[in-house]
Amino acid sequence: DLCADGDQALERCGRRTYHVIFADVNMPRMSGIELLQALRRRDVDTPVVMVTAYPSITLAVDAMKKGAADFVTKPFRLEHIEHIVERIEAERRLLEQNRELGREVEQSRRIQDLNRELTEKIEELSLLYASSETAQECRDMEEIFDRITAMAGRVTGGTEISIFLLDREAGLLVPKRHRGGPMPAAAPAEQGIMGKALRERRPMAVPAGAGPARALPHAGRGPFLCMPMTVKGEVFGLLNVSKPWTSPGFTDREVQILGTVIAKCALALENHALYEGLYENLVNTLRALVTAVEAKDVYTRDHSQRVTDLSLLLAARMGLPRSQIETLRFAGFIHDIGKIGIQDTILLKPGPLSRAEIEVIKTHPVIGENIVKPLRFLEPEQAAIRHHHERFDGTGYPDGRSGPAIPRLARILALADAYDAMTSTRPYRTAKEHGFAVEEIRRCRGTQFDPDAADAFLACLEEITAPGAGEGVSWDEVAARAARIP
Repeated sequence: DLCADGDQALERCGRRTYHVIFADVNMPRMSGIELLQALRRRDVDTPVVMVTAYPSITLAVDAMKKGAADFVTKPFRLEHIEHIVERIEAERRLLEQNRELGREVEQSRRIQDLNRELTEKIEELSLLYASSETAQECRDMEEIFDRITAMAGRVTGGTEISIFLLDREAGLLVPKRHRGGPMPAAAPAEQGIMGKALRERRPMAVPAGAGPARALPHAGRGPFLCMPMTVKGEVFGLLNVSKPWTSPGFTDREVQILGTVIAKCALALENHALYEGLYENLVNTLRALVTAVEAKDVYTRDHSQRVTDLSLLLAARMGLPRSQIETLRFAGFIHDIGKIGIQDTILLKPGPLSRAEIEVIKTHPVIGENIVKPLRFLEPEQAAIRHHHERFDGTGYPDGRSGPAIPRLARILALADAYDAMTSTRPYRTAKEHGFAVEEIRRCRGTQFDPDAADAFLACLEEITAPGAGEGVSWDEVAARAARIP
């Protein structure tokens, strides 16, 4: 049954019994959490699975405390929902058996067994939720691989874990991650236990001491498990886990949980791959626009790249997190994209600009923001583009913001942009010397520029200044250092 809101769901639950309810966290009139609480107040114990596109640990913990049976993050596959329904149904049957047996004192041992199974189910749910949350928190595919290996060790107690990715063209399985031993070598995709797991697309378990050593990628000879990793039905890699020699083999429960962990993380990998593909196309499009702007003006050619490199060095010195550095890497390159909307007669004017022409030039941050605004996932970049000409004392444009009200990334861009503007030749003036730009930044510290950022920027300039008075920074060194920033 499909309900438009929580009120309709409550009315339906009063007329019939359901095995499971999927409730979106955000609904009209009544949130999913409020629906869950209302059902519990009416003594309706139907399992409720919360669904959201905006996951957070706080929200998930709150939902579980209030009695949610599970927590699903959009987007998800039908197979994921089937797994949840099967698990909830199995737990329901288990609970019903527990209730029936609870009436019979002579069957107390069975009750203990059922309670132990319930405890295991709770542990399993905890692991599955942790894997789901882990996959959603990861910012890139490399981090997902790290989390998969860590979760595999937690689920199985394995001491040597590796991930191999399939290179179809070369016909090889190439090691991507390894922990607990030396990195294995690449292996032919058709040979050994891994080759069999690839061909049959199912887990392969080897008991301790069994199988030829060449068939196993790990150094140890304890129990070994090979799990295919798939996306859209295609195997893209393998997860290998080894236990110590004296350990028992892998249980069905471990294999099942690990399979679910892989499925959750594989979906996150697919989403990251799709996002990175879209993001790369977008970046290339916007870069082409910036290149078109700079191609019209020989004096500003490569300006955006130099500003980006200087901004990255400053951000790294100030200890900004990786996410903000990534934002700056893109925002720096497109900070002047709005100039594509300025007439060439003004943009390329060889002499001083009139007051009216200066006001037109001042519109380019807003034009740039409007170009990027439809791309909702670039909100930090939008803010940096709009405010990179604000001044710390509030006399800048377009909004006259001051101090901390100016986004930090915009304050960083302002310094890099000003230095490159001063030391570059323009149609209406020749380039200023490096020493002049340094003194100007020092003089405008606290008025035009964020004082803390200005101090850090001056320290950066000292490190990258070429030998000889007045020669300025070594741009090759700037580019090389910026490229090394993760």
